[in-house]
Amino acid sequence: MIPPYTQSEYISTYRILKYPNEKTLDHKFTLGVTSYLLKDDRKINWKLESEFAEILGYKVQKATTTFGGRKWIAYFTKDIPFPDGPYKFRGLPGLIVKVADENDQHAFELIGVKNSTENLVYPSSVSLKDLPSVDYNLFKKKFKEYRGNPAADLMGSIPDQPDRNGNMKTGTEIWLEISKREKDKLKKDNNILEIDLLR
Repeated sequence: MIPPYTQSEYISTYRILKYPNEKTLDHKFTLGVTSYLLKDDRKINWKLESEFAEILGYKVQKATTTFGGRKWIAYFTKDIPFPDGPYKFRGLPGLIVKVADENDQHAFELIGVKNSTENLVYPSSVSLKDLPSVDYNLFKKKFKEYRGNPAADLMGSIPDQPDRNGNMKTGTEIWLEISKREKDKLKKDNNILEIDLLR
C-alpha cells in the first residue's frame, strides 16, 4: 500500500495568526510533514504618499514599503480604523484594502465588506503551544534546508512495499522518488511572496 505522504499533498503550507495590539505575528508554517511556530516581530516601515483614490466607495491613501525582498504599493482607508491588512501587512492608520508589489506579481485586494451577526470561527488547527518555536533567522535556515532537500524528514521512515503495479520497492527507492518529485515542484515555485527567502 502506498503511504499517504507519497501523494501530491506533501507540500509546504503556512497560516498567519494576528492578535490586536501585539508586536509579533504567530506564523505557523509546515515544511513537508513538520510544523513550526515563527514569532515574526519584523516591523514594516511605511512611507505615506500624498496620493488618494477610491476603492469600493472608500477614500484610500497610498503608502509604500519594502518587505520580503520586494517593493510594495498599498492603499488604506481610515474609514475602517483597523491597522491591519492581508498576509503580514499591517501598521497603517486604517485597513489596507489593496496591496501589490511594484511588478504586480503578487497582489491582494478587498472585494467586499458586509455586516454579520455570526461569530467568526477559525478552522481547527494544531495547538500552537505544542509546536517548536523558532526565530526568524532559524526560520530562514529551515526554509532553505527544506528547499534543498524537501523530503529529508521522511528519510529512513518509509518501509519496503509494493507499488501500484505490484513491483516491490525499497523504502529508499520510494524516498528518492518522493524527493525528486518535490524538488521538481519547488523549482517551479520560484516566485514566492517573500522572495528574499530564496537568496
